[in-house]
Amino acid sequence: MRDAAFTLLEPLVVLVVIAVLAAMVLPVVGTMRGKSDEAAAVRQMSQIGVALAQYTSEHDGQLPGPLWPGQIPAINPGLPSNNMGRLATRLAKYLETDPETRQLVPAFIPPAYKRTMPEAALEDARTYVINMAVVADEIVAPFGNLTLPQGHANREPRRVALIPGNAWAFSDADQQHPRVAGAIWSAFTPAQPVHAQRLAYFFNGSVGRIETAQLQTPTP
Repeated sequence: MRDAAFTLLEPLVVLVVIAVLAAMVLPVVGTMRGKSDEAAAVRQMSQIGVALAQYTSEHDGQLPGPLWPGQIPAINPGLPSNNMGRLATRLAKYLETDPETRQLVPAFIPPAYKRTMPEAALEDARTYVINMAVVADEIVAPFGNLTLPQGHANREPRRVALIPGNAWAFSDADQQHPRVAGAIWSAFTPAQPVHAQRLAYFFNGSVGRIETAQLQTPTP
């Protein structure tokens, strides 16, 4: 009669089978999570886009600004001039958020970013980068540019009607992004793209993937 006890070989076989199954399942789970994160990021960008349209509607078509190039997802009333250069602050009213309360604005934090940096670092993170160089007869900064001196032609924001609809307004930020690489604030962005391909919101109201070449600074 065969001994009912396990031999050493049997649990080893079970472990090998489990390892093989895990190796097959984990990539699928990762892909599904990536697609879920991307879908959520698209919804959030669209939400910001709706708020942006509401803002321009109430401001004679003028875009909010002037803004900083790297966008922080936090509202911080304790930093007056710094705070007003944040799109999250400018659009707070339209995102049902109090601009006078220090807080993180969920729409400005794509889920994938939360896995790239600790929660405490999100107050200084740059989750999006604003397009500060769009060709519209000449090269303009649609949202203005707070890094430029007073009196500079591109310091103040423009009317949205003057900006080509196929131009991107803001996109995912990361250290490999052409408009982020070399910036003093690049260390506050992820080391590499957080999505399979960077996402961007376009001035025509659409959200989609964007090629690196499209993010290059245009030349006169």
